[in-house]
Amino acid sequence: MKSSSSRIQQQAQQPQARVFDWVGYLDNNPDLRQNGILTKVQALNHWNKYGKREGRTFVKQIAQASSAPNDPDANTDNSVLGIKEPVKIKPYAIYFPQFHPFPENDTNYYPGMTDMTNLELYFKENPNNPENLERPDMSVYGLNSMSEYRLDNPELVNKQVALAREYGICGFAIYYYWFSGNTITNKNKIMDACYDNFFKTEYTDFKVFYTWANENWKSSVHFGKPKTIENNYSPDNISKFCADIIPYFKHTNYLKVDNKPVLGIHHPHQIPSNKLDQIYNVLNQACIDAGFAGVYLLINNCLSNSSNQDKHKTKYNNKYHSYFIRPAHKSNSSSTFIKNNKLVYDYSRYVNQNIDIKPGRVNSIYFDFNNTARMYKPNNLKRTFRLINTTDDAYNTYINKLKTVFNKYTAPHEIYNMVLINAWNEWGEKMHIEPSIESGFKLLNLIKNINN
Repeated sequence: MKSSSSRIQQQAQQPQARVFDWVGYLDNNPDLRQNGILTKVQALNHWNKYGKREGRTFVKQIAQASSAPNDPDANTDNSVLGIKEPVKIKPYAIYFPQFHPFPENDTNYYPGMTDMTNLELYFKENPNNPENLERPDMSVYGLNSMSEYRLDNPELVNKQVALAREYGICGFAIYYYWFSGNTITNKNKIMDACYDNFFKTEYTDFKVFYTWANENWKSSVHFGKPKTIENNYSPDNISKFCADIIPYFKHTNYLKVDNKPVLGIHHPHQIPSNKLDQIYNVLNQACIDAGFAGVYLLINNCLSNSSNQDKHKTKYNNKYHSYFIRPAHKSNSSSTFIKNNKLVYDYSRYVNQNIDIKPGRVNSIYFDFNNTARMYKPNNLKRTFRLINTTDDAYNTYINKLKTVFNKYTAPHEIYNMVLINAWNEWGEKMHIEPSIESGFKLLNLIKNINN
């Protein structure tokens, strides 16, 4: 008969039971998330059916566990399972760099035009504010008038960063206006007098990244006179675009994930399918040559029914990564209708019935839309569009639906913890969380508490 000490020694020599770490499994095998495997059950099923045979591994091992569970969802003690807690939502606010004079707007609209000058004119001519628009609270920045809201002022930009950071915003997603052809100034970059300011001071706990606003400025009522400002995706133009953006990537303020600079493309449906592949390949190699691990390319899929989008559908799950920007009223026609001879969109109905929040992509949130100021001068008011029923209850429902997704799934890494807020300062479309005279810090407080 073996002594108790012999039995203990024999037990100690037995292989230790390994507890399946589903998050470690997905972290160690990133292709699984890209192919839609996002939950504990899905990960375990893949491990049992394919992973063992393919020689895949999971990272975390816990010694002397009583047994390796077949059903991770059946065990609620995440610390025993080695399951990571869901990472908090990381809000990034979309940032509109237009608010300063520049020749392209002077020519296409009128001298000195910005959405802010239009907003000022609207309030001057409509003191009763029939559209219920809002104005930025200049006192927050120590300014006296809306005309002082100029984003070519680095001091104002730094104050915006400090305010955003104070309210829990992790960074700005800045629209980057780069065009291969510009018959007005022959410049490729437009509005750089604003966004260059984000790289003059090093920030703490705040990052910025660009979203390429690649839409052509021609044949559109949004861009006034039909001067040609456009993108042609030739090999030479793609190379020039990459060369121009790499210096921004190198700055410490620019967001990198896994040593890959993050770049969004806002209008991929305007890029021919083969050209999008070329942009990725050239930019990815340029990033590698610059010492990065590649590029993290985010593709806007709000127009997922477009032909170019369909061509890239499978690639969006592999080479590219998707983000979904709202409002997407064109794809939710059940919430869009005519009221009092005006095109309106029922925000509350959208939030309760049509909203589409999914794991495995960068989701977004917005609180209002009314483009009356944008269309006020030159007069294109017949093309205005506005939301109705933008209530506090609807805001809270939207946020709670976001939280439900984040609580149910653990995001792969920083990118999918990101939520894009549309927007920090789109004052011409009433899409702002920046403090206003009319609503104060209401929306910033909502964002500040989004993880509570």
